[in-house]
Amino acid sequence: MESSSQSSNQLELYSWGLNKGGQLGIGQTKARCEMLPKKVKLQNPADVSTFSNSSICVTKSGKIFGWGNNQKNRLGNFSGGDNSASPVEIKLTQKIIQVSCGQYHSLLLTHDGLCLSAGQNKSGELGREGSDASFDFIDCKLPLRSVEAGFSVSFYITIENQLLTSGKKSLNTLNKDIKIPSLVKFFSNGVHQIQCGYNHVGCIDQINDLYMWGNNQNSKLGVRSKAEFVDQPTLVKYLKEKDVKISQVSCTMGERHGHTGCVSVDGRAFFWGDPYKGKLGNLQAGWTHEKEDNEDVENPFELDLSTIGKAKKVLCAGIHSGLLTEDGKLYTFGCGSDGRLGHPDYEGSTYLYKESIPKLVEFFNEYFIEDVTSSYYWNYAIVRKL
Repeated sequence: MESSSQSSNQLELYSWGLNKGGQLGIGQTKARCEMLPKKVKLQNPADVSTFSNSSICVTKSGKIFGWGNNQKNRLGNFSGGDNSASPVEIKLTQKIIQVSCGQYHSLLLTHDGLCLSAGQNKSGELGREGSDASFDFIDCKLPLRSVEAGFSVSFYITIENQLLTSGKKSLNTLNKDIKIPSLVKFFSNGVHQIQCGYNHVGCIDQINDLYMWGNNQNSKLGVRSKAEFVDQPTLVKYLKEKDVKISQVSCTMGERHGHTGCVSVDGRAFFWGDPYKGKLGNLQAGWTHEKEDNEDVENPFELDLSTIGKAKKVLCAGIHSGLLTEDGKLYTFGCGSDGRLGHPDYEGSTYLYKESIPKLVEFFNEYFIEDVTSSYYWNYAIVRKL
């Protein structure tokens, strides 16, 4: 997640949702649901990433902080033990500008385009030999402008917009585990953005076409295929046929009830996959707690933003979704259990609360939201006071 603020105002980080062991970074270890955003004690956050039960944040000054679970040493040079409920500084000499958390590993991008990795290296996801509890450099040959960690897989975008990968064969497109970052030759036009979900990947090329691959349960790839798995980048033809150019994509963080969302260059939002609990924003009536009445949405459909405004970013968490507008407002929808939507309406509910269409998170009415990101159960927002 990358902040695009041009303001000199102090930035703040907020989190909300399920806190099972310090994942929200608010100093609370006891399992509880935070239905309203709570401030994380960090000064001027610039970028935050989360996956599974851990999170990493980089500040505007380039300092790195981690919290949550440090299983498999995924937080690298971390002095907070196996688990920390509050941010702990990860001591590094390099200035970091972007962070990305995978399931059991993490990637950091330095100011001069180098990548460091730490954590599990079962399939080559660290992009180097061995596994390590400390962050160490990866040799990508060319300077990088972006990194993306997923479930035992990593992707690296060079300053020349080439896509490199390492990690497990099921998601790296090269059909074998890769230990050293290798070129994904498919994208001759170059790559704009890539995003890893739990078990599928979305990638936007330099002409703003969207490609998908990975697990296709619930038709979450949107590629008009009945195959359970697609191992190569495949064009989302529906968007191409409608001449919709894509600027951002988000892939579900959940193993089940999969879905995908994207934003067009002109601020429109599209979703497809499993509509469970209204997380596609398209259920007006007929919803039950069970999924059987709800058919998977195979082709991307456009969300009605007539009362919301232009979209900047969409979030596909596990069983909830979010939409950040260009004017800094956040709307959430889908499953509201565990407080993950950020609405006070959750109070007194258990697993039946949901929002089937986008609902404004009113807590941030006095803030401009610079960026947002989500894991399965919780969310983060980088904000500045209006």
